[in-house]
Amino acid sequence: MSDTDAISNISVRRRWFGRLAYAVYWLIIFWTGMHFVGQLERPAFLQIGDIEISSPAFQNGQLLDLEYTSYGANINPPLKISRVPLEAKSLVILADDEEGYSHWVVWNISPYISEIAPAVLPAGALEGRNDFETEGYFGACQATGSKGKKKYFFSVYALDIMLELKPGVHDYLVIKAMEGHVLAQSRVWAYYDMGM
Repeated sequence: MSDTDAISNISVRRRWFGRLAYAVYWLIIFWTGMHFVGQLERPAFLQIGDIEISSPAFQNGQLLDLEYTSYGANINPPLKISRVPLEAKSLVILADDEEGYSHWVVWNISPYISEIAPAVLPAGALEGRNDFETEGYFGACQATGSKGKKKYFFSVYALDIMLELKPGVHDYLVIKAMEGHVLAQSRVWAYYDMGM
């Protein structure tokens, strides 16, 4: 083999090694980034204003039916919204669990809507990506082998703006866009028991 061929082979190997290292680097960045997204700390929740949210499917603090979990039909429970401020331009629904994982994010909901039906996205509203990497609602779930009760929160926010976000974004971008625009907020919660 000539010196020219040897140098050429070394150059090819270096290029492939460089590409492999680059791919591994971005794989690590992607994995750690997604892990970070799942562990984002949600802001502390405080009741603001008179807005109310409830569900005909469960009483506040009571059991969430199997139908609305990832082990059942995996559809959102029906939600009722009332006492929305007259100044509101849109509503946001965030659903997450006690560990802070996002299960559902919906924004640009009409402030004139009074009920959100199961598996029906309100006209004009947009859905984001949950922490389980699907768009739309992802019901209650727990790690394999875990038992006991786990809380799930359904929060409503009345905003003085419409959010200019593309469908499919994560909830932390929605939360960021909401800052300084929340007129009122409320939430209802239920639990699911893996030990049942």
